[in-house]
Amino acid sequence: MSASQQCRLLILALCVALSVVPQLQAAVVRETESYISQRWQSEHGLPTHAVRSAAQSADNYLWIGTEAGLARFDGARFVTITTTGLSNQMITAIHQTQSGAIFIGTDSGTVTHILRGAIRPFPIPKVIGEDAITTLFESRDGSLWIGTGSKGLFKHQNGAFTNFTTNDGLVHNSIRAICEDTKGNLWIATASGLSRYAEGKFTTYTSKQGLLHNSTRALCLDRSGNLWVGSHYGLSRFKDGKFRNFTQKDGLSDNIVSSVFEDHEGQLWIGTLNGLTRRSEEKFIIETATDGGSFDRVYGISEDREQNLWVCTRDGLIRMKRRVLTTLTMQNGLSHNSVSSIAEDKAGAVWIGLWGGGVNKVSGNEIQKFSRTERLSSDLVLTLLPSRAGEMWFGMDYDGGLNRMSNERIDHLRSKEGFVDHSIRALFEDSKGVLWVGTRSGLAAYQNSEFTRYTVANGLPSNSIECFYEDRQGRLWCGTDGGMAIGEKGTFKSYGVQNGLSHRFVSVIFEDKEGSVWVGTMGGLNRFHNGTFSTFTTTNGLFHDQIHGIQEDEFGRLWLTSSRGIFCIHKKNLADFEAGLEKTISCTVFGKADGMLSTECKGTGSTALCKTQDGKLWVPTSRGVVVVDPRRETFNQEPPQLHLEEVLVDGHEVDSTQPVRLVANKNEMVFRFTSPSFDAPEKMAFKYKLDGWDSDWIDATKREAHYGRLPAGEYQFRVIACNSDGLWNQKGITFNVSLTPAFYKSWWFMSALALLASGLVVGTVRYVSVHKIKSQLRRTEEEHAVERERTRIAQDMHDELGARLTEILLLSELASKKNATDTPAHLTKMNSAVHDVVRNLDAIVWAVNPENDSLEKLVGYIHEYAQAYLETASIRSRFEFPDKVVDIQLPSDVRHNFFSVVKECLNNVVKHSGATAATMQLRSGDGILFFSLEDDGKGFSPTEAAHAGNGLKNMQKRMQAVGGQFELQSAAGKGAKISIQFPIKTPKPEQT
Repeated sequence: MSASQQCRLLILALCVALSVVPQLQAAVVRETESYISQRWQSEHGLPTHAVRSAAQSADNYLWIGTEAGLARFDGARFVTITTTGLSNQMITAIHQTQSGAIFIGTDSGTVTHILRGAIRPFPIPKVIGEDAITTLFESRDGSLWIGTGSKGLFKHQNGAFTNFTTNDGLVHNSIRAICEDTKGNLWIATASGLSRYAEGKFTTYTSKQGLLHNSTRALCLDRSGNLWVGSHYGLSRFKDGKFRNFTQKDGLSDNIVSSVFEDHEGQLWIGTLNGLTRRSEEKFIIETATDGGSFDRVYGISEDREQNLWVCTRDGLIRMKRRVLTTLTMQNGLSHNSVSSIAEDKAGAVWIGLWGGGVNKVSGNEIQKFSRTERLSSDLVLTLLPSRAGEMWFGMDYDGGLNRMSNERIDHLRSKEGFVDHSIRALFEDSKGVLWVGTRSGLAAYQNSEFTRYTVANGLPSNSIECFYEDRQGRLWCGTDGGMAIGEKGTFKSYGVQNGLSHRFVSVIFEDKEGSVWVGTMGGLNRFHNGTFSTFTTTNGLFHDQIHGIQEDEFGRLWLTSSRGIFCIHKKNLADFEAGLEKTISCTVFGKADGMLSTECKGTGSTALCKTQDGKLWVPTSRGVVVVDPRRETFNQEPPQLHLEEVLVDGHEVDSTQPVRLVANKNEMVFRFTSPSFDAPEKMAFKYKLDGWDSDWIDATKREAHYGRLPAGEYQFRVIACNSDGLWNQKGITFNVSLTPAFYKSWWFMSALALLASGLVVGTVRYVSVHKIKSQLRRTEEEHAVERERTRIAQDMHDELGARLTEILLLSELASKKNATDTPAHLTKMNSAVHDVVRNLDAIVWAVNPENDSLEKLVGYIHEYAQAYLETASIRSRFEFPDKVVDIQLPSDVRHNFFSVVKECLNNVVKHSGATAATMQLRSGDGILFFSLEDDGKGFSPTEAAHAGNGLKNMQKRMQAVGGQFELQSAAGKGAKISIQFPIKTPKPEQT
């Protein structure tokens, strides 16, 4: 056999051997970017894409200079400044002074001063003319230095200007940048080199002294005292009197350096013509934008008080935010994105269970992959556990069962070993080395190669096990979908919602450093202490009620995972809330804005949130693994600063710094408020309330509140806000509004109007009543019933009108007296009396009109009268009358008595029953007319009815007078019902 044949056989044998022996698929973890960027352009509210500079003022607003004007930004909204001198101007420089003032320079040679919201032009020497303001800088002594495009350098001190040019030793009159070193020396970057101004003299540095290029563009003094100089051909560092130069060959994104800035961490940021570079730990790192765009032509870099970095580019304003979360997905080397569980072994390797991808082991920058190819029973992994003996246990979904890996050998434990269920939800090893297996059909303990099963028969609240925990006394705690159980010596004591647990489904149990036991459920967070539960839910401020995992960091914060993201809470905040010292729970939330690809966190128990030896937290999600470093997360402990930006009345702006006094005239009022914040403005919350109108606080969906048609009165508008870390500014801001009534609503105008109306009503009533009554008397005389009708009408006039008119006259005399204190009350009573007179008069006139002597007219009038009378009293009415009433004539006395009884009943319902609804029924048959009126009022007992006065007796007499019957039914608290019936003559049917 030839050597080549032997070689081929050897390779073939090796391939066969490799196909038999389980292999580890290896991959390299690819790092995720350290920063998240967000870009704003003209479509978001900027005057234009091209942003030249940005600075934050003392009131926390970010001022942005663009090539088409100035904008103010609060994190949610841009406001373009239209002040003369800034509108449509190219803003070339923005600088904040030590006093908090903002100075703004333009390319047309103007400087504007902004302090506490007031915008004013800043007077500058005429010699500057229309030359561009290229840079602005305040030195330690409070002097303002102004760099120009061709007129040199100007110093403003004590109200006077001093001009420095090449005649004074400046290397060039085109100034690009200014900074000051620790000794108070001023450094000036120009178009032809670097100048240092010290003790009244200029010293020049050019390429002859080692500077990389004479066309300098940017300056930055770092915390170590090094001076960094950006030039047309790279970056220079001036240290100990010498220059060291860096170019693209050293890692810069481009050689034309336009800006240099040092952040709060001491990292150097270098903006270039074609990109952004970060220098960290002596290395240059080229940054890429999260949105895929480029850092095209970087003009300036700054940092706000929340440690966000702002990059001003030709293609928009970009915020760079340190990524607290790092995400690992298939793009970073994982075999699947659906992660179900995570655990760390003793060697520091992180094991990741994947639902659909088997198991991945992350060690350093290497990923090893295990799947069915490597003899796992299933790729659907639900949970995993590293044992103290160095073994790895994997719990599978469906029929996958339990797998054990030892020395890279994988065994599948089946029913022959006594295993009872193949869908495993939780794994745990106790202090005695017993392996506990949680399944959907009970709990199993694996020891000495044997399984012992526990179910509800042993005291478990449910057979579906979700999580485990062992306390300091060695007791086993089990979380199930039916409650929690504590086991000892094979028996369990159960706890559920009946014991105060917020939800029956227990997903995680965790003990903190102080020994407090925290229980996460599908209905909130619980603290278990001395056999009782303290509950915290979304109603108390908790971010989400469905808790999957709990861990604690070194700063006293609990980190929790949920189906909507990751959030953390200070334990002190929970303790203060429980003690009544805090009104709400404050949560810091992390989601997609922080780098998560999905907010749906997975798993239960300890594998749903794994804390590794380096203090980092690993979270399984539906789209990869999220790694959180709690030490990198800084929490904003300052309450948000609130501003009332605008107050509009009917579309017109009023002074929002002073209380407003208006006439109440259907005014539409708009209050616009904000709190400048840039770390996570979408997480901020606002509440507002108008004292004197709103009964409680209103959650603001937008940063504005609308009110309209407010009545006269004194009001105070209040706003409070919460920052992204859940800290509320409870003091808030206030604005007072006073609304005075219009003259035609004033008491004196209403009094005069009421007196006039009363006089007109009285006169009209007298005239109309006399005229109508005389006409009716004439008709009655013609019908041969003059004496009877006169007697009845006189009685009605006396009873119904006389007393009321006398009352009106008396009230009128009282109201007209000088210095009367009860005038409004008298006028109100007078108005009511007039209404009664008119209503009663109409009823009298209707009753005496012979044209109404028919059942059809009577029914129609009762319907109209009752409906109007009940509606005036705000009582709902219901009429069950026939669509067509029998057309028969009724004698005047029958019609009058029947209507009088109905009217008296309606009067009792309105004035005495306290009812909210009344029902009237009318029907006829067999020569009888039936009528009933029923209310839902307070009713009364038969005893009360017997002593109720003459009203009931009069109604009974009236019905007896026309051959009818009257009946009353009532009981205390059950309303009242009256029934009337009397005989009628129905027409005989026509013969055919």
